[in-house]
Amino acid sequence: MPAPKRAKRGKHRWVGLEINRVLSRSDLERTLGASIKNSDARVFDLKDNGKTTRAILKVPLCDYLEVKENVNKIEEISTITSSGKIRLVRDRIYNN
Repeated sequence: MPAPKRAKRGKHRWVGLEINRVLSRSDLERTLGASIKNSDARVFDLKDNGKTTRAILKVPLCDYLEVKENVNKIEEISTITSSGKIRLVRDRIYNN
């Protein structure tokens, strides 16, 4: 079965996060799950450098502002950047 056409996939935003400690994917999903439980946002990418963790969330466009606001309310997590293209978010958070 072929992949759905571009228009049928829905629009989304990629959101770059910085977490002030090292977290595993499951810990991050659990932490975010309580704050963004009404959204289909999901952890897409995760890297740590020994002190902090950086991650990328894929968020449906209709939930973007609410998710961004709720994530920034979590004490140890802050949003760094966001874009409609994952390549731009990866460049911004992993190459800086």
